[in-house]
Amino acid sequence: ASLAEIMDRFSAQGLSVINMMIGGFPNTIYGREGRDEEIERLQTSIIAAGNVGLPVIEYNFYAHRLTEGYYEVEGRGGAGYTGYRYDDVKDLPPIAEKGEHDAESLWENLTYLLEAIIPVAEKAGVRMALHPNDPPVPVSRGNDQIVKSFEDWKRLLAIVDSPSNGMTYHSGVTSEI
Repeated sequence: ASLAEIMDRFSAQGLSVINMMIGGFPNTIYGREGRDEEIERLQTSIIAAGNVGLPVIEYNFYAHRLTEGYYEVEGRGGAGYTGYRYDDVKDLPPIAEKGEHDAESLWENLTYLLEAIIPVAEKAGVRMALHPNDPPVPVSRGNDQIVKSFEDWKRLLAIVDSPSNGMTYHSGVTSEI
């Protein structure tokens, strides 16, 4: 009902909501107990999105996002940009409650998720869009980052070959990596 309310509110103004972000599945990312319950909630949300005509659900899949390296840059005419310095933060230690996760275990966890939700998304007429790691650094506080390159994107799309398994991309970060 709350999703339909959002869709209707925008529709009443002549606008179409075409993409919404979903989160709330850390046990799935980390491969921990409770991930099947999280996936069931995701499946329910995907069905709800299809029922109200939301075509795209965007999500992230990383064990940690290394945001500590961001800084503000003033551009032409006072416009603000976001810069990034990996060298300043690349050696930060892992966060205890998140632990350390290697690339292959994260790929296994992502595969487990996609094999469970993409068939549901297909039936619901919804496309899932993974947002690549942002920033696209190799390691974030002891955690490998698995969606940071073009090769990684190709691997993602090959996990479940379906129009409902996709990615999203935007640019706008200047980097000093």
